[in-house]
Amino acid sequence: MKKAILAFIYIVSLCLVGAQDNDRTVWRTWYMTPKDGKQKQLQKGLADHVAKFHGQG
Repeated sequence: MKKAILAFIYIVSLCLVGAQDNDRTVWRTWYMTPKDGKQKQLQKGLADHVAKFHGQG
């Protein structure tokens, strides 16, 4: 009985270790190209977004 319990704990621990192997997206990269004559508007919009949603630091 003791061996069966130890074997069960061993198998469960292997399943738990394997279950934690999820690939997660850490960051995304976006390339934005402004339309002709809209570069300043894009820069201002990005700066406003960063200030509003991401703050300082």
